[in-house]
Amino acid sequence: MKINELFKKFYGMKPYLFIDEKEWQHIITTYDKDEVVDELAKCLHTYRCPIPEITEQEALKSLKKLKGVQWGDVLEYKSWFPRNERRSKYELTHSYFKRDNSGNNASNPFHIETRWKVDWTRTPSGWRTWQTVDGIKTIVRAF
Repeated sequence: MKINELFKKFYGMKPYLFIDEKEWQHIITTYDKDEVVDELAKCLHTYRCPIPEITEQEALKSLKKLKGVQWGDVLEYKSWFPRNERRSKYELTHSYFKRDNSGNNASNPFHIETRWKVDWTRTPSGWRTWQTVDGIKTIVRAF
């Protein structure tokens, strides 16, 4: 999948930067990989953070999808264990509700920027990563 298609798929918008196949072939055959990563990161750092924009229609569609979720669809009859592998002093049941992302976009138009700014346990947030050229390099290397 091309970078431009990824931007459109994940962010629902036109890409910030458009490099067609012919140009990309020229770039990767002419320049060193690290040089390409450095220059792309410098270029992308001049753009705002690519926080997705969610329309009112998308939010409404997501809310309808959330309202359609039945508890039986998300209930799992399996053994559950905490990620940190600590033993609980309480007896855990052999059923739990699995994660369901239905309806995420129902509240995202109001909170998405705040969510993007929240750091993870072991890694910085996407927003914080986008604030420096070195942070953007980590994103560019993935592509």
